[in-house]
Amino acid sequence: FKQRTMGGTLLMGRKTWEAIGRPLPGRTSVVITRRSDYTVPEGVRVVTRFAGPGSLPADLPGPLFVIGGGEIYRQALPWCSALWLTLVRRTVQGDVRFPEFEDRFALAGVAHAGPDFEIREYRPRFSGAPSQRVSAE
Repeated sequence: FKQRTMGGTLLMGRKTWEAIGRPLPGRTSVVITRRSDYTVPEGVRVVTRFAGPGSLPADLPGPLFVIGGGEIYRQALPWCSALWLTLVRRTVQGDVRFPEFEDRFALAGVAHAGPDFEIREYRPRFSGAPSQRVSAE
């Protein structure tokens, strides 16, 4: 995750931001929240809506990585040029699920395979998707 996202922009929802708790070094953080008065540390950006990459500030360093939560993944999926998904081989508690994507993306390869997890790369099945692309991490 660190190596792949270094130098890029991390797009996340408020709850994901609060779970991380701080800006990650070497990356720009953008937090999506409906709360217009939401405060974040200096250097972190806040947007109150996401309607694709064109709705974000133009000066963000690229590439753009979507790192959660579930609603943000759902909103960004139509613009994704790649998905890097970690399959964890155990049962975990939680109520947030990654949106259905298999009809739009095909497995392109396995970036890492270990005994407890696997990092899979998916690419769009069709080329007719929106032109401005982001990655879901």
